[in-house]
Order: sequence, then C-alpha cells, then structure tokens
Amino acid sequence: MRITHLGSALMAAVITIAGITACSPVNDATGTPTTQKDGLMFKVSSCTGLGNYQLSLSVNGSSPLLPESALGSAYTPRVRLSGTKAHEDPATVDLSVVADQPKPATPEDFRSLVLGDVVSFRGYTLKVTSICDGSASFDLVSQED
Repeated sequence: MRITHLGSALMAAVITIAGITACSPVNDATGTPTTQKDGLMFKVSSCTGLGNYQLSLSVNGSSPLLPESALGSAYTPRVRLSGTKAHEDPATVDLSVVADQPKPATPEDFRSLVLGDVVSFRGYTLKVTSICDGSASFDLVSQED
C-alpha cells in the first residue's frame, strides 16, 4: 500500500513539473526569451518583466495604483491596458489613461507604444518598460503636483 501512495505522489510531481516547464518561456541560443504560438517560436525580448507598475487586460488599473495627486484621489490618473501585440516586430501596447477630475473625465488613448516610449497625462509621465502577451509594465518617470 505504501509504495502505491509514493508512486502516485511521484507521478503527480512529475506531471506538475512538466506543466510548469511547458508554460514557462524558454531561451533561444542567444539567451533571448521565446514563447510558442501556433506551434511556432517567437522572440519576446519586449517582455522584460521590468517596471514598477503592472497592467493586465483583466484588470481596470495598474498594480499598484499611481501615487495620489496633491489635488486628491479624484485627480489621480488610472492607467488601463487596452491591448498588446507582443508578437509583432516591434511589439506594441495600447494604453488608456483617465482621471475623474477635472470634469469631463475623458480618457486619453495612447496607441502603438513601443518599449521605451514615454507618455504624459495631466502631470504624470510614464515610460513603457515591458510588453508581454496580455500584459505590460511601466515606470513612473515624474509626477508634477
């Protein structure tokens, strides 16, 4: 009986490790991270994993949120990921930024940004630091208040 349980546990561990390995990015001969899409390998050098603020298509806002404006939280912009094209050359990201105040609260869209692009919205300056499939990251370069 004891050997059967050990065998089952060992098999579960092997399956788990195989699943993690299959889902993880791999490196090509030059060390550049790659990912697989439709059976083909693509370089994803734009998916650096760098950046203090992360964005995901499934979340309305960055994680963490931007620092609060000196004028109050209603004036603090929220950054939303509208889309990524990580497998394009160059990879691009679309962002939408909005703040509740001052009225009208009209979002500003930034389309086809590439790694290193800098955008500004109401005194906040952001720099794109990573573009992945369905996610992106940025750094806060400056905040005027």
